[in-house]
Amino acid sequence: MKKIGILVLIFLLLISTQALANSKECLEKANLMEVKIYFIRLNEKATEIEFIPVICLTKKSEDIEKIIKSAIITLLYGLEDERKELNLETFIPKGTKLRKLEIDKDKGIVFIDFSEELQSYGGGSMNVICIRGQIEKILMQFQTVKKIFITVEGKSEKDGVLQP
Repeated sequence: MKKIGILVLIFLLLISTQALANSKECLEKANLMEVKIYFIRLNEKATEIEFIPVICLTKKSEDIEKIIKSAIITLLYGLEDERKELNLETFIPKGTKLRKLEIDKDKGIVFIDFSEELQSYGGGSMNVICIRGQIEKILMQFQTVKKIFITVEGKSEKDGVLQP
């Protein structure tokens, strides 16, 4: 009986591996790639934060800046229905706009600047952790990204940006 159970598990593993390979092959043929947009799920007492990726498909491009810009814009303006359906939150304040995105490809540094609305989160360390987490998790999924600098209207952390 144990042998049958093990054989069934091996069979299921082989099928799932094949399905995964087929889905990646389909994405390749369609010239698409998966990009994760991170949202937040809080427990009932709002004491635990869980970052949940929502997988989106985007057109493959050699231009990493274009892909990253698309992912951030999706975070800011998109997936409202999907997010609500999955009971996920975003801590990015409404009306926040992406002002500028620059990537130093040699050093793997992303400079990302948002509009002043990003600062209207109401304060608090949890809000800061969630906002930074959403942005940074999206950016860090790309292998070329090593370091991230977030600014608001050109002002940095030293100027009080995203401080509790």
